[in-house]
Amino acid sequence: MKIIFTSLFLFFSLALFANNGDTTFVKTHNNVVVVTNPNSGSNEYTGWGVFPEANKKYRKVLVKMNYKCPSGMSCGEWDYIDRVMLRRKGSVSNPSENLELVRFITPYGLQFANTWNFEWKMDITDFSLFLHDSVEIGYVHTGYETNVGRGWLVNLTFALIEGDPVTETLEISRLWDGSFAYGNDTNPINTVLAAVPINTNSAANILKFRLNHTGHGFDDGTGCSEFCDKYRDLVFDNALIERISRWRKCGDNAVYPQGGTWVYDRGNWCPGATVYPYVKNFNVSPSSQHNVKINMENYSFDGGQANENIIAYMFHQKNPTYSNDGEIEEILTPSNEKEFLRLNPVCSNPIIVIKNNGSNTINSVELAYGYKNEFQLNYTYNKAIPSLERDTIVLPNTLIPAENNKDFSVYIKKINGGNPNYILDDTLWSKGNITPVLIDSVLILDYKTNAESSVENSYIVYGENDQIVYQKTLGSMANNTVYVDTLRFRPGCYKLEFYDMDEYGGDGLGFWANSAGGTGKLWLKKSNGQIQKIIPVDFGSVARYSFTVGTVITSVSETEIDKTLNFEVFPNPNNGSFNIDFSSEKKQNVQVQVIDVLGKVVFEEYSGEVYSKRQTISLANPTSGIYFVKLTGKDFVLTRKVMIK
Repeated sequence: MKIIFTSLFLFFSLALFANNGDTTFVKTHNNVVVVTNPNSGSNEYTGWGVFPEANKKYRKVLVKMNYKCPSGMSCGEWDYIDRVMLRRKGSVSNPSENLELVRFITPYGLQFANTWNFEWKMDITDFSLFLHDSVEIGYVHTGYETNVGRGWLVNLTFALIEGDPVTETLEISRLWDGSFAYGNDTNPINTVLAAVPINTNSAANILKFRLNHTGHGFDDGTGCSEFCDKYRDLVFDNALIERISRWRKCGDNAVYPQGGTWVYDRGNWCPGATVYPYVKNFNVSPSSQHNVKINMENYSFDGGQANENIIAYMFHQKNPTYSNDGEIEEILTPSNEKEFLRLNPVCSNPIIVIKNNGSNTINSVELAYGYKNEFQLNYTYNKAIPSLERDTIVLPNTLIPAENNKDFSVYIKKINGGNPNYILDDTLWSKGNITPVLIDSVLILDYKTNAESSVENSYIVYGENDQIVYQKTLGSMANNTVYVDTLRFRPGCYKLEFYDMDEYGGDGLGFWANSAGGTGKLWLKKSNGQIQKIIPVDFGSVARYSFTVGTVITSVSETEIDKTLNFEVFPNPNNGSFNIDFSSEKKQNVQVQVIDVLGKVVFEEYSGEVYSKRQTISLANPTSGIYFVKLTGKDFVLTRKVMIK
């Protein structure tokens, strides 16, 4: 692992940020104070980074953005568009590439404490073609608020994970880039956004469309484009491919609470959040001709302020490198990443995102998961995941870590019944924390509704595997009423979700911008009346609270992982002949594999139930390089890296 312009603290904080594989960290912006330029509405802060040389190939590239309140200053007040831009390559004399890597909307931060900080990450692997050698990165901060005593302290760190590309990018076509007036009948946006012809690269089999699109401005009649839900069509080769809403729910925002109207849904963005790129893949023939266009829903403005901020690219890519290739892309729960704090901590049903990086459809994937040195579970997911698509999977069972900040992992064992072709990103780690524990079996919900609760509020308490054990449905609560609901539980893991839904997306039981709605309260108490938790009333669309009752252990029929497992590979380095030494206090059916860096299994052997396994492995005519020795048992997977010279 290589680290450039960083520290040991940064290394350990990013250890789970990157997947497996040799990773270079490049920090281009180190505690940079950014403020607005009220005269022009935009300020740019540039920094150069030394990225790996051009012959290095990347499996994945991530950028991590960390924000704080600057020392002696307040955080910025308003929700402005900020951008991470790729500018020049090589030297200051070269022209700018002007590629928008990330679009981000700053939070309403004036009320943040001076200790506040947050961080986000974004996958920018599509742009890896440009991230070699010397690269200039620009951080663009827009807005017109005062630049005296307000701003942000920004850090940008790039994680470049070496390995075989999922799909190699050959070139990029620029499509549209600008802020386009929406609703102007004399200059319709769908005319301005003209179809763009694409001549496919001679070695490309895929055209990947990537779009950053946000709506801004406030038309007096409709709230467009910031507060109006409009659809957008994607047209490829004159055929309608997809019609989707250009809209985003904000009431469950990770940065919570904020000042301002942070809870209101918006035109594909939320204050204090990255803008999610819209991505679509098209299978094409090399050197073929195509065209692409987007069309917005018909609309005529009243006040003339509506605009759509659109930047789009088409990436010319090769077919996937491997056929059966899956990646654990994200662990949403359990996790202590700040972007997922509203979902955590949990005591059951881990939520993961899996991506199909192969050319074949994944029809089944076998997963192993659990906390380190604790129960390990197995689960087979049988829903189809098409090539280069992803799916969110809720894993079954209760999982209780033995301590806070415990390592949790998810591992892909099989894809379509066989071994994955690429092993360096089939495992992902996160950190899990213990949920609150109720000593007795009673939880009291002491809450007061507001003036709109009869049409906006409900709650559900979930038990094992998300079975509903208590609920109050929408319409069952009276307005401006105090309720005391006594809930009794058997030992187990539970999750309370209290909902608020309205035309703006949800504004909790009290919100400063909705004085007519009044203010309620939401207190959780123990059986003796002592307060267990006070949930702030401005929780947006949902407040979550997971807890356990009584003594709870992980609900799994598999035996507990053997903590006495020992697995050694020696000598290391070697010439292709080496020893393995495995021992355990329990009998195990054991599979031994040696896998090269391309994912090819060069040695494989199965053993029946054994307490130990000691043998010499001699590979036939091995090439020099890194290999992986993988030992798989019923409830464990152990991997050791070896170097063959």
